[in-house]
Amino acid sequence: DAIGLLGMDMIVSMAATHKLFAVTPPPASSNLRLDALWEHCVYVSSLVRHIGYKLKAPQSVMREAGTAALLHDIGKLILAYAAPSGYAAASTRASADHMPAWQAEYFIFGNHHAEIGGCLLKLWGLPCGVVDAVSMHHTPHHSMEDRLGPVTLVHIADTLAHAGTNDGTTTFLDLAHLKALNLPEDMDYWLGLRPD
Repeated sequence: DAIGLLGMDMIVSMAATHKLFAVTPPPASSNLRLDALWEHCVYVSSLVRHIGYKLKAPQSVMREAGTAALLHDIGKLILAYAAPSGYAAASTRASADHMPAWQAEYFIFGNHHAEIGGCLLKLWGLPCGVVDAVSMHHTPHHSMEDRLGPVTLVHIADTLAHAGTNDGTTTFLDLAHLKALNLPEDMDYWLGLRPD
């Protein structure tokens, strides 16, 4: 039933990603909870599929976006393992200053989790569409997309996943990017696409 509903590509991506998230947790001082991160990534992937279906995105775009959504925050793992106190400081600053976490990470590290995750996935040889969607899910205006693609789908889904939560995360839709693609710039429109 799962293969029929989700497709074989998505099942393989989920299995591989779950294995990645099943590693030893990062140091407690990082304040990163693997279970919450995994749940968020799975939810973003489901939103990508739902929104892509509603907007009639091509299957190839939805496959890449679904895989990218499962992996979009892998850079957080890298930062939490490599620099737990710096990662915790970035999270604290983001929450205290009501700023996106990726901007706080950039202030502290000179890079953010999306860029770092994209670099890792490129080294692993993942397709460019997946790498770009991970690298630019917070900055889709840096992408070369001129129509709805993996970068835009992951960006929208990630923003919707954080909207209305009490997880201390601040995130915004890239309205200029959406306008350039002739997509709605109204957050209420996108929230209306989110399943109940």
